[in-house]
Amino acid sequence: MRIRTVTVFVHLDEAQVGLEDVLVCIRKGSSILQLCKERLEEELGLDVQTTRISFTDPKTYLSDCWADDDSNSLKDALLAIDKVLGEENIQFCSLGRIEEPDVCDCERIPDIIACSERLNISVNLESGCHALAIATAKSTQKICKEGSGLGNFRFCASARAQRDIPFFPASCATPASLLFKTPEKYNLNSDAWARLQKNPQQTVYSVGIGLENGDSLNTIMQEAGNVGRIEEQIEMVYLPMLQSIASTMQQIVTGQDTRND
Repeated sequence: MRIRTVTVFVHLDEAQVGLEDVLVCIRKGSSILQLCKERLEEELGLDVQTTRISFTDPKTYLSDCWADDDSNSLKDALLAIDKVLGEENIQFCSLGRIEEPDVCDCERIPDIIACSERLNISVNLESGCHALAIATAKSTQKICKEGSGLGNFRFCASARAQRDIPFFPASCATPASLLFKTPEKYNLNSDAWARLQKNPQQTVYSVGIGLENGDSLNTIMQEAGNVGRIEEQIEMVYLPMLQSIASTMQQIVTGQDTRND
């Protein structure tokens, strides 16, 4: 088993918008990622292939420059984000998912993707939105023709895709406002919930792990011997390691990691 990605999700508050906030969050997220990587590799003996960071809806947290008619305003913000990502050695950043896109949003995607190979983004498409579907298809085609040939791996249109998944480019974080409405849905423990109630304006961070386990799964299938034992064998091999990973990550994101006090 290997760790394909450790992804930190930045659950921005809707009232917390602005480029400077985002840059601070990248630096904080980077420290969480480095600690996660260190603990997973040194204590659990797992190889971590990539570390990534994922945000909410860029139309919200970059609302000032997103609404600016001057296209250079958004480009300057994205280049500032890319600069800090480079300083923190984060090679994969999802700007998030545009939840309610319009045609203009879809048309500007190629320019966003062209700003940096680190940047990923997605748009949410509801059924029946033919104009948006066409605009998205045209943007995808433009990315393929004008980019390096790999830009299409950094943009996607999704429908009813869940948030907080660690794989790109569909990855996006749940807005903080939704965490507050239904904390039980997002696995907030009592301590984390208490801290949020005391300081609702704080930025919330969580961690998602993406596994690459084809080799070990193949071994499990062979050792199972018959179909009836596959489930038992998978649980026996994976459950202890998954519990160790979950426990380690929870210690870090809840601030209970004694090595980080």
